[in-house]
Amino acid sequence: MNRRDAVVAGAAGVAVAGSVGTAYLGTGWARDLASLLRGSLNFMPSIGAGVGRPSLPTFGDGRSPALGAPSLTAVPSPTATKPIPTAHAFLATVAPDPESAISARALQAELDHLPLADMLTYDERNDLQWMRAEENLARDVYLALFLRWGKGPFAAIAASEATHGDAVRQLLLRYDIADPAPGPEGASATDATFGGMYREFVTNGSKSYIDALRTAANVEELDIRDLRNRRSTREDVAAVYHHLEDGSRVSLRAFVKEIERQGVTWVPSYLKSAEFTAIMDQSAPSPSK
Repeated sequence: MNRRDAVVAGAAGVAVAGSVGTAYLGTGWARDLASLLRGSLNFMPSIGAGVGRPSLPTFGDGRSPALGAPSLTAVPSPTATKPIPTAHAFLATVAPDPESAISARALQAELDHLPLADMLTYDERNDLQWMRAEENLARDVYLALFLRWGKGPFAAIAASEATHGDAVRQLLLRYDIADPAPGPEGASATDATFGGMYREFVTNGSKSYIDALRTAANVEELDIRDLRNRRSTREDVAAVYHHLEDGSRVSLRAFVKEIERQGVTWVPSYLKSAEFTAIMDQSAPSPSK
């Protein structure tokens, strides 16, 4: 058993035993997943490929985001569930994947030696807010999928995604930008923009273990594509985006390798074949910096 398997196995022991009704990992999304597993579904309008950025006061520049592609099909209907441990408490017991996690202390030391821009543009501020919410979305989806299947790299990578969201938050604090996702772990389920994506990803990933892995690989591909669409010439912003993409590349490799262990060949959905091949080649440097 390698280190990552040991981490996930240990997390499985800590994670809730029994049915979803006895496991609560954050506000809102455990209810969604509990309904899904019971097969109680209703239907909601689709997100559509042309969805704009988050409908928050500081968002809404009208551009079509890279992560807005999935269309919503079935959405779990909310049902009551008794609160048990929060996702925050659960994540505190899980060691992040050491290859994809971002050290807050090391990042802050790096940012302290980089120039502070006098002012970020409107688009740059929106991009940071979008990436903050998107990293939290990945965290919440992986937590839900770990709760559903209790195995695989989901728990350790969810913990790493939490460090990614925190990395973007360091830039938000640095430039006094409102945090669009200050809520607890699991809050993506009720977010005005990301809630639909969250429910679709969890719905698809709850069909089977291999579907969960495929969903996670898609999330990582979308994250990488989104980061590349939001490259910045600001040294500090570019540094954080570089670390985020490096982490996503590691996570994508982990999910694809687990897919292959199930005897399935992964075909990239959102990345070009050459881009995907370069990512799977661990010696290839990230092009984001």
